[in-house]
Amino acid sequence: DFPAFVAKSKRFETQTDHPDWSTSTNYYYFLDDELVARIGCRWQLEKGDLERFGGHIGYVTRPDYRRQGIMTELLLFALECYRKRGILRVLITANRYNIASRRTIEKVGGILEDIVQVPMDYNVSSMAGQELARYWINLGEK
Repeated sequence: DFPAFVAKSKRFETQTDHPDWSTSTNYYYFLDDELVARIGCRWQLEKGDLERFGGHIGYVTRPDYRRQGIMTELLLFALECYRKRGILRVLITANRYNIASRRTIEKVGGILEDIVQVPMDYNVSSMAGQELARYWINLGEK
C-alpha cells in the first residue's frame, strides 16, 4: 500500500516509533510515472547503531534501472539536503562486496574509513553477519 507507506514516511520526518530511531526523509525517483529508486536520509546519526552500522543514508534502485547514474543523482541531491541542514559530515555504508554501491559512494566524494563486521545477533536480521564499508563525505565548512 504505497499511499500508507508515504504517509508513514512523512510522519517519520518529525517523529519515530522508537527512541533509538532517527527522524528521516525519503525521496523517490520516478521515470515515466514509474518508481525506480528511493533514498532515505536519516537526520540523527547519534540514534541507535546508525554511526556504527547504518549511516545517514540508505538507498535502493530497481535492478533494471541500475548503471544509469540515477543513484549518483539522488546522492548528490541528498548531500545538498544535509548541507542545507548544517550536517557537513555524512556517513554512508555499503556491503563490502557491493562494488557498484561502493563506487557510487566514492563517485560523490566518499572516503573509506573502515570495514566493520555486523554481529550475527544484530537486531536487523538482514544486516546480521555482513561486512560493511563505512564512508564519510565531508561537505565543507559551515
